[in-house]
Parts: sequence; structure tokens; C-alpha cells
Amino acid sequence: MKRNMTTRLLKGWLCLILGLVALGCGGANYMVTIQHPMKGRIPPNKYRSILVAGFLAEGEEKLNLNFETVKYIRTELRKNTPYQVIEEKLIEIPSARIEELPEDNDFWKDLAAQAKAELIMWGRVNYSSKAVAELKEERYRHPVSGRIITYTRLVDKTEFTVKLDLYFSDGTSGELVYGDKYSQTIPYLKRTSADLPVFFSLMNRLLPNILGVLVPRETRETRYILSE
Repeated sequence: MKRNMTTRLLKGWLCLILGLVALGCGGANYMVTIQHPMKGRIPPNKYRSILVAGFLAEGEEKLNLNFETVKYIRTELRKNTPYQVIEEKLIEIPSARIEELPEDNDFWKDLAAQAKAELIMWGRVNYSSKAVAELKEERYRHPVSGRIITYTRLVDKTEFTVKLDLYFSDGTSGELVYGDKYSQTIPYLKRTSADLPVFFSLMNRLLPNILGVLVPRETRETRYILSE
């Protein structure tokens, strides 16, 4: 183990020395963006139709989050995936059963048979807001001396958060195929109430994660290249 550690340290120092030599010889760092293809979590050729069944809504009671979430996802799946999106009356998921439903194969198998769906998407959506305060640094030029003065002050904001638990159940067996949890937060300076425009802004940020389960997508990563 000591020998391996010594080898790693020597390699690290060697890389550092080479890097410093390259910089000393006039080398420059260039930032480039590369794209990596990522496969969907669910086999793309296994299912042809999908039912977005419903979501347990938590948080903002004044908004019909179940309806809005189902409608939003169905629309985006039609536009961005090859799946046949089935139009069916959405279901109300009881909070008392949310923990056991992933293993209730008969429930999802029966629902899929009624809707003629090969795959079912469902889950839980939580939309909430909270007041926060943060220190913000500001500067101004003194009108007499002309000096730049820096000061900090408290700024009141409202943070809006959407948490989305997604589950996918096989329509034939009812078994859980895939599940994951996602969340997104946006702070607003002068917005205090949680409304639908903010909700859809948050969902737009979560959309790549939702689509990435069903269809291949590309991710972007930053790399630095040292030139002579």
C-alpha cells in the first residue's frame, strides 16, 4: 500500500512539474465544451405507449398540482418522445398508500389493462415556498470624495421549490421499472406567492431529467486544453 501511495505521489508531482513547464513555455489554457450521449434509463424499444397516471400533490393546496403536473408532462412527452401518450382520466393517489404503491403490482397491472398502456408514469409532487434573507454586497461612489464604498445589506427573497418523485411501472406485470427523485429551487426578489408561472419555470428545469429516463440525451461537460 505504501508503495502504491508513493507511486501516486510521484505521478502527481510529475504532472504538476510538466504543467508548470508548459505554462512557462508560453502555453495557454483553452476551455472547450464537449457533448456526451447518454442512454435512457428505460429500454427505448421495449414500450410504445405510456400513461401519465397521476401524482400525490403536496404543498400548495390552492393549486391543482396533480392536474397541472399530469397535463404538463403529457404535453412534453408528446413533443419530445416517440411514445404514444394515452389520454385517460388522471387518478388521485392517496397519501396513506404512497409508500406501498411501488410494490403493488396488481394495482398498476389493472390500471394499465384499463388504459391499454404498456408503461405507467406516476409519483409525488411537492411545491412549496419559504422566505429567506441573504447578505448582498453593494458598491457606490461617494459624491464628494469620489471613493468607491462597499457595504452589505440584508435582502429579503422568496425561495420556490418543486420536489418530484417519479416512478415507472410495467403495464404487463405491474412491477416497478425505475424510480428517482428530483428537485429544483428558484429564488425571487419580489415574488411572494407560489403560483403556476413559477411552478412551470421549475418544471422546465426538471424536464431534461424527466425526458432523460425515457429517451437518449446529450450532456455537456467543460474541458480545458493546454496548447503550446
